[in-house]
Amino acid sequence: MKRFLVILFLLVTFKGVAQEGFHIGADVGLNTVWITHQDDYGQVGILHVLDYGVAPSLTLGYNFKPNMGLQIDFIYSFQGGKYQQTLKNNTLTRQVDLNYFKVPLYFKYSYTNSDVKNVKFFVMGGPQIGLLQSASITSDYLEAPYVGNDEKYRFESTEIELAGQAGADIYVNANIYFELGIRVDYGLTDMNAPAYRIPSNGSPYSAGSNATGGLILGINYMFNKKN
Repeated sequence: MKRFLVILFLLVTFKGVAQEGFHIGADVGLNTVWITHQDDYGQVGILHVLDYGVAPSLTLGYNFKPNMGLQIDFIYSFQGGKYQQTLKNNTLTRQVDLNYFKVPLYFKYSYTNSDVKNVKFFVMGGPQIGLLQSASITSDYLEAPYVGNDEKYRFESTEIELAGQAGADIYVNANIYFELGIRVDYGLTDMNAPAYRIPSNGSPYSAGSNATGGLILGINYMFNKKN
C-alpha cells in the first residue's frame, strides 16, 4: 500500500515529461486474433470463434520533436484462428496456430492535455513486415479430422501488413513512463501459399489475411531528455 501511495504521489506532483530523445522499452500485447477468408477444406457450416494470443515485444524509438517521432518494435506474435462446426449435434473445432516475428515501423504523434498531468496521449501507425516462424493445424471435423504440427508449407513465409496504435504514455518521472493503449494490425498480402489458393465449396477464392487487435501494456525509458 505504501508503494502504491508513493507512485501515486509521483504521478500527481511531477511537473515535466520527457520531450525529445531516444527511448527503449518492453511491451506485451493481449490480442484477439483472426484469419479472414481462411480455407474451409471442403467443410460446410463453419463459423469463426473468438480466439486470443499474446505478443511480447521490444521497442526502440526517437522523438525528433516534442510531439513527433519514429518507433520500431520487435514483436513475437502468437496468433491464428479458431473455427467451429455443428454436425449431428456435435460441436467440432478447427484450430490454426501461427507464430510470427513482426517488425513495424511507426510514425508517432503525441499531444498533451493541461487537465491531465504527466500524461502524453499518442497515435501512431505504419507498415509492418511479418515473418512466419511456425504453423500448426488441429481439427476434429467429422469429414476431415487432422493434426499437423509442421504446416508452414500452407502459408507464405513473409507478410506485408499495416499496424496502428493509440493510447497514453504515463510518466513516473522525467525518464520512466508506462504505456497503455490499443493496437491493431492487418495483413495486406495473401497469407496462403500459392498451392492452397483454391476455391471452397464452389465459391471464388478469396485471399486470406491475418488480423490482430487488443490491449498493449509496456514500460519505457527515455534518454537525452530535453525540457
